[in-house]
Amino acid sequence: MRRSDNISRVFVSESITIPANSEVILEGKSHQSELIDTRYASVEPCSEKTSNILIFRCLVDPFKDKIPVRVANLENFPVKLMKNVLLGKMHPVIDYEQVVELDKDAELCKDRNSRLVNRVCSSDICNLRDEKGDFSCPRIPFQWSSPVSKIQQVYTGDDIKGADSLENKAKIPKLPDHLTELEKSCVNVKDEVFKQKLAEVLIKNQQAFAKNKLELGTCSIVKHRINTGNAIPVRQPLRRTPKAFEGEEEKYLKDQLEAGVITPSKSSWASPVVLVRKKDKTVRWCIDFRRVNDVNVSNWFTGYTSKEIEAIQREDTELGRLHKWKDTGSCPTRDQVVQYSPAIRKYWLNFNNIELVEGVLYQKRVHSTGTSSLQILVPKVLRQEVITMCHDHIFGAHMGVSKTIEKLKSQFHWYCMGIDVKSHIKHCPVCNRFKKSKKPRASLQNFIVGHQWTE
Repeated sequence: MRRSDNISRVFVSESITIPANSEVILEGKSHQSELIDTRYASVEPCSEKTSNILIFRCLVDPFKDKIPVRVANLENFPVKLMKNVLLGKMHPVIDYEQVVELDKDAELCKDRNSRLVNRVCSSDICNLRDEKGDFSCPRIPFQWSSPVSKIQQVYTGDDIKGADSLENKAKIPKLPDHLTELEKSCVNVKDEVFKQKLAEVLIKNQQAFAKNKLELGTCSIVKHRINTGNAIPVRQPLRRTPKAFEGEEEKYLKDQLEAGVITPSKSSWASPVVLVRKKDKTVRWCIDFRRVNDVNVSNWFTGYTSKEIEAIQREDTELGRLHKWKDTGSCPTRDQVVQYSPAIRKYWLNFNNIELVEGVLYQKRVHSTGTSSLQILVPKVLRQEVITMCHDHIFGAHMGVSKTIEKLKSQFHWYCMGIDVKSHIKHCPVCNRFKKSKKPRASLQNFIVGHQWTE
């Protein structure tokens, strides 16, 4: 849409298909109508598709949300007008001598060429002068509800077959109840032909869609367990249910019980649920697990025991020295640490926050909220495995550098972890498959040959 000039315009509000040899009233939207300084305006045609449609001059109210515009398709095939297509410009109207109301007493008759035409009766030409001879205001309807008003078809003698095909147009088949909402959610499908094809595809593959949540089924092969260790049970207070969710809360609870997702419990652990309205107007339950996650003991190294991780840490050149310092209970001085690698010096600066839990070295991470969590110090032989598990795994989803680093920081730590993550993602074949090269291709150069290449 043009916004740089000071001209009022009318655009197509929604994409619409005009049948062949037909006339319709479109629902247009105004742009910069505040520039009109008169009560009424005249829509002057200036369509971008002047080759196959005809736009009539209309007297409209520029301050309405919907601007009716009469459009005729003069071609022998349907024409589709896309959204935001320019229909005309709006000019201020000061005075009128006569107004023709095309929707009043219009009748269809045949002309000499046996064509159906729209003839306006002489009574429709209204003189707007009153008894004193002055001009009165033009009569314009204050409400206009239908986006497509009367459609008058125009056919010649050779177009009888086309008229029969329009009359025998196939209707959209009726969909089952569980597919109706799915069809309504496809808001971008406006054309009736595409709606019919969509309905046929849904009916053909209706067995692939679940009629209700019970048909989705569940899997009991894998069982999940939250290890809280010896932590004190967390019991959060209940929250009052808003009035807008009173009926839906009971219905959602009943559905979850019937589906077997939840079961009645008398545990001392309790976290209240909160109902949230999603974008598709459905309701879902949200639970605050933050206090439970604080006491959760997670083991990211599946297949490794604490003894095995301790042995690998002691064999590491950097973490092995930290184990010796923890075993002796003494920390070297600053002058003694200068001879070691940058990684050991970095750990030495944070030595007070390094703890031993079941023989495994952890680093205490203090958050901005005042809470703290433990990060396992990963030896060199396991770093690539940890990055691959957090980035390339099916639950890793090949996130970017910043998100992968934040995910690792929640459980792991090692020296120069960010550099290792950037290097791994840079060489990841999945991440670079659709990534464009930052360097453009070089332009073609002339190649000088010593002899002519033709025979």
